[in-house]
Amino acid sequence: MFDTSPFGSILPLHATDTSTDESDVKTYLTWSHLTGTISGNDQQNMVQQKANIVNNSSIGILRLRGGMNPNIKKDLFDVPSLTKSRFMWNGLRSITFIEQIAYPLKNGLGQVTHKDASLLSCAEHKDPGGIMGNPPRAAASAKIISESQRRNEILFGAILNYMLPSCALYKKFMRSFHNNGIDVYWFIMAYGPLPKPDRVLKAQEDTWERMTMTGLKIEYSGEGYLLWIESVLEQGRILKKTGLQIKTKMVDGLPDFFKIQKSEMRHDQSIVFPATLGGLPEYVMTSLAGDPHPMAGQQDGEKLLLKYFADFVENASHVPKQIPRGLVRKVDDMMMMSMKMTMVLSTFQTQSNYLHLMLHLILPVIYVVVKDMLLLRYMMDRRLFVQRNNCKMQVCLLNLILVIWVTSIVRLLRSLQKGLLF
Repeated sequence: MFDTSPFGSILPLHATDTSTDESDVKTYLTWSHLTGTISGNDQQNMVQQKANIVNNSSIGILRLRGGMNPNIKKDLFDVPSLTKSRFMWNGLRSITFIEQIAYPLKNGLGQVTHKDASLLSCAEHKDPGGIMGNPPRAAASAKIISESQRRNEILFGAILNYMLPSCALYKKFMRSFHNNGIDVYWFIMAYGPLPKPDRVLKAQEDTWERMTMTGLKIEYSGEGYLLWIESVLEQGRILKKTGLQIKTKMVDGLPDFFKIQKSEMRHDQSIVFPATLGGLPEYVMTSLAGDPHPMAGQQDGEKLLLKYFADFVENASHVPKQIPRGLVRKVDDMMMMSMKMTMVLSTFQTQSNYLHLMLHLILPVIYVVVKDMLLLRYMMDRRLFVQRNNCKMQVCLLNLILVIWVTSIVRLLRSLQKGLLF
């Protein structure tokens, strides 16, 4: 009999491919295992090995629950604000990339720190050991440089953690960027923005022309008044409107019950932007107080409307609430509605032109088929005088249709030559 002990004379027969590693316990396949005839000793050995595996696995589970390595964080690549808002980038360029992707991403990276420096500072080369950090990389110690490199790797994982793994850009980063989060960050910031198409610009201009407090369904209240000011300022910033244009839109968009005050606002030219940002109360205690104001000397519509805030609240309290509270149609929604209406009208015009063309192309086919059927019926029914005369009348009618069709084809060709159809 062969020695069936896993550590007996048969031990050299085992191969690497026929062994499994389970918690540092190797189970070797003996000759009896391979032939399928398991002896009593083999069964005892197998039971003992399984018991050892279970015991070792239990110990491993306990170590995992307690934290096997305290330096490894489960949420190492998690950005709290992005996770909370369910942020996820599909890897595509966008005309709203700066505001919808770049701003939330920068805010989230600024919240995550590693070794007293944020991931955003690492992305911008301003962390300790970075090119523009304190100390800079040229004068930093090996430890500080190592920490900066580790931040760079965490930055890589944090950014890709909020990208769709199926998008081409995610795969490109995984293939070619070698865990370099700084390169990924600057690549994304240059890759993402797209210029606005003319259709979007026209829709935004149309929205600017039509937007009012009533049109946006903003409630006539103090909060609604401030929301109206903010909406006009934001849309004016996007369209690069002047201070006078912003002020005019703010005043004209107010409801009719405020028409007396609106007349006073239109004639008030005294409130203008200061030369520096420090001229505004909200900037006085900031480091930007000395910066020049980008709209210095132009009309300040926001400050003008805030001057009439109390009057608006008083007048609005006497107006019946016709608009349910909270139903505010955003400017972006109005812009999208304008774009959709333009697209629907354009599509309808195109479809009607195609229908006109197809009608002229299909009509002659119908004419030929029906005429042949009637002529065949005429030949088959020669014995019936009434039916024969009816067929003649129908053939005459089809000939008249043919004349009309030829006339329509001529008109169609003339329209194509003049470019009036499409």
